Amino acid sequence: MKKKICILHPSFTQSGGAERKLLLIAENLKDKYDFEFFCFDFDKTSCFPELIKNINITSVGYSNNPFGKFLSLIKLSLKVKNFDLIHASNLPSNISASIGAFLFKKKILWFCNEPILHMDGTKGKNTIFKLFFLKYFENLFLKNIYIVVSNSKNTAKNIKLAHNLNTELIYSGVDTKIFKKQILSGSSVKKLFFISRIEKHKNLDGLINIFKLVESRFSNVELYIAGDGSYLKTLKKKLMSTEISKKIFIMGRISETEKIKMYSKSDIFLFPVFDEPLGVVPMESMLCECPVVAFNSGGPMETILDLKTGFLCTSETEFSNRIIELLNDPILAKTLGMQGRVWAKNNFSVEQMVDKTDKLYRSLLNNN
Repeated sequence: MKKKICILHPSFTQSGGAERKLLLIAENLKDKYDFEFFCFDFDKTSCFPELIKNINITSVGYSNNPFGKFLSLIKLSLKVKNFDLIHASNLPSNISASIGAFLFKKKILWFCNEPILHMDGTKGKNTIFKLFFLKYFENLFLKNIYIVVSNSKNTAKNIKLAHNLNTELIYSGVDTKIFKKQILSGSSVKKLFFISRIEKHKNLDGLINIFKLVESRFSNVELYIAGDGSYLKTLKKKLMSTEISKKIFIMGRISETEKIKMYSKSDIFLFPVFDEPLGVVPMESMLCECPVVAFNSGGPMETILDLKTGFLCTSETEFSNRIIELLNDPILAKTLGMQGRVWAKNNFSVEQMVDKTDKLYRSLLNNN
């Protein structure tokens, strides 16, 4: 009889890297284990419709008032009773997992994409007292967790700083069979591409500044921005009053199929985000043989090989100069793209992610 594993995640309402990782693990290990997903909020139209169709996801709801939040945490914790193993994800689902593990004597595997003290919602925005409380609160519940998994060395460092915990490293995986370069009709206009959640901390303002520098020296270029998020309306308003907006195209949410097409027909993928825990989209881009220009910060320092699969930069000026270098040298761009495909395929495949996760599952289940 297959072992039963419950996966707890805050919400399945967007097509984000954390959601994709959990869904891919379940899809690829469904012959070995019975999976069920539990969360606070679920929107089947917005969260990888192609991945969730064969997966059972149950939402317990979430309230904005403190008492309602507490009830939601308890509701989620009670869902783990009849399972052999708890696979917890981001805060606050890891709190529910810890409560459930205490109540029903279960083991927890926690995939931590980013510890609370390093999340954007806490960076430089809270008092020392509040940060101390958040750290104490999360540490209080971490005692019940057997294994902590980080998605990068950068995240592992932050977990060590925040909680003094050692972690297992499992890089998020990308489907190397799906993400590959498509042969599409060319264009005389050079295309730059960015896709992510459209949030302020993704440095969209910096991206626009960089594009202005590029366009001032290389006029035959366009920037395409895809994704959805809370900063989208603000971004559109800012662009309305600028002349350069004629060369910037806001695509909104796009399908996985359209995303692969954009990687394939773009000359360069831009990733201007600072302190990203990992960053899956640069991996996807490299698999589609589109060279990446990013800042020398966070996850890209591990996923991008500087001068071999793309460029890592320290300033907006260097960032724009590297873009112009690639636009002026298509042979270099093609070489970096091809090398990127090999690098990403060898290091960030779905297979390596699934195999390492399965090994941890078996280790915990066999020690019950």
